[in-house]
Amino acid sequence: GHIGGLDGLEKRDDVVVFHAATRRASDGWQVRGGRAAYVTARAATRAAARERAYAAVADLGGQGWRVRRDVAAAGGAAAAPTTAGEGPQGRSDGGA
Repeated sequence: GHIGGLDGLEKRDDVVVFHAATRRASDGWQVRGGRAAYVTARAATRAAARERAYAAVADLGGQGWRVRRDVAAAGGAAAAPTTAGEGPQGRSDGGA
């Protein structure tokens, strides 16, 4: 799969992207398996940072990746990952 839009996120002051299993490709970043990229954000509170990070992930494109929706959730409640081959909004994009 591949993730489009990570380069744009990396230009933002409030968002930091950590790459793990990615490699640059002509259409963005190619996912090489596992937890490929981590999108984090800074804000005054954990809840605001979580909201900002997931809003940034919603801007990503591509296909063949998925995103966890339970990271930094209140109470540590676990949730199943959103399957993407279509990304977070059901369009072509997801293990961020």
